[in-house]
Amino acid sequence: MRAGTEPTPPTVEKASVATVAIGVISVHDMAQVVIRNLDDTAIQRLKERAARKGSSLERELRTIITEAARADRADFRTRAAALRRRLRGRQHTDSTELIREDRGR
Repeated sequence: MRAGTEPTPPTVEKASVATVAIGVISVHDMAQVVIRNLDDTAIQRLKERAARKGSSLERELRTIITEAARADRADFRTRAAALRRRLRGRQHTDSTELIREDRGR
């Protein structure tokens, strides 16, 4: 690239098929995600949802993704804590012994 020239931005094509390709770029501890080939109807519904909230599509997508990630972590932590409570005080077999037994079959 010659000095002083700008890179050509990628082209975006409309798609009618919901095929997703995700690229993640990390900039200053914040990631950027590019999702291609989303269904036009899905995008329109998300735009309408954002508009009802007085928000941009980008902000609405950021909120959806962030909440989904938090829910998964919270759900995992809740299930892990419940499992720890259920197993508290139990004697556990050494997994090495179980693996050796299984190999001997």
